[in-house]
This record gives sequence, C-alpha cells and structure tokens, in this order.
Amino acid sequence: MSYRKFIAQDILITADGLPLIENGDFVAAASDEQHISLIAQSNKGDFRFQPIVGCNVSEFINASGANVQLELKQRIAAQLGNDGYKVKNLSLSQEQVGQLGINIDAERIS
Repeated sequence: MSYRKFIAQDILITADGLPLIENGDFVAAASDEQHISLIAQSNKGDFRFQPIVGCNVSEFINASGANVQLELKQRIAAQLGNDGYKVKNLSLSQEQVGQLGINIDAERIS
C-alpha cells in the first residue's frame, strides 16, 4: 500500500482578502499556508459556519503579563490543531507598537 500525503487546495486570496484571479478565473492551489494564516488572524465569529474558529490575536497586542505569550501560543496551537495541523514551531515578536509578528511552522496531519 502506498501512502500519499494529502495536499489541501483552495481558492487563493490576495493580501487584501480578495480572490486571486488570473486569466479571468480564480486561482486554486495548495493552500495550507493561507489556511494557517487566516486562522491565526481571525477572530471568533469571523467564519459564519464555524463561529468558534479564531485566535483573537488583537486581544494580545500591547498586553503585558508573564503568561501572555504562552497563552497566545497555546490558543494558536489549539485552533490549528482543531483544523488538522500540528505546530512544529511558533514564535512571537513585537514588530512595532501595536503590531505583533507571528511566525508559524505547521504541517497538516489529517
């Protein structure tokens, strides 16, 4: 029996959130990176048919406390886990005042 890794495909979107269109048609391609980014950036309730999906990262911008980064990392890992991803590496950085940098290395497990 051969094993073939599942590659998720979806319609790609631009940085502005609009569908990517080439030659008058939607562009569909491997979309794991896009899915991971959308889940990390979204808030609960952003997805109409999946209202509990979202990390609410905006709650953590300029937040202080010993466990803030740990809590955010756990939230992101849990949300991605619910969508079939395993987080291999997750790092956070304060890029500018009011901007949080999130670097996620994850792979699809289901």
